[in-house]
Amino acid sequence: MRRKQRKRTRKDAIPRNSRQAELRETALAVVALSRREGLKLSTAAKIEGIRPRTVLRYAGSAFEKHGKEYRVKKTDRLSRTVVVLDSKGKRSVTVSSPRAASQIARYWNAVKKAQRTGDYSSLKKFRGKRVPYGGFNFVTSPAKLRKFAEAGVLDFEKLYWRGRVA
Repeated sequence: MRRKQRKRTRKDAIPRNSRQAELRETALAVVALSRREGLKLSTAAKIEGIRPRTVLRYAGSAFEKHGKEYRVKKTDRLSRTVVVLDSKGKRSVTVSSPRAASQIARYWNAVKKAQRTGDYSSLKKFRGKRVPYGGFNFVTSPAKLRKFAEAGVLDFEKLYWRGRVA
């Protein structure tokens, strides 16, 4: 007796293993590239080295169809896991808005600038602010950031998504 194939649902976009997690990261990279450069889905997918159909599986709600082509929406509700800094070190937080992810990225850019130049004034705008979806404040203390830097916690290898390097 042949097994009946189940219908693919939206839950299938949740990665179940490392391969699917990598594909989802690449799909999110396509969304980011499309937004940043104003590219259509097929072009951005080709740059990232992934099929457009796979991008639609993992990040389809971020695109809308215009004729035969898919264009990225201005905003989406895709959940992304980003790395943030709390008082004990790095922690991953799942955010579901590009605005929250951008705020966290601006924080990391300010931390990088402070670490590189020694000027911590760029962190002033984050003082007393809470991490979106995190429930804790951004770390802005120069002493604490220096301590994290000495411990090697502030390596900037992977903070948000990993795009393909040509």
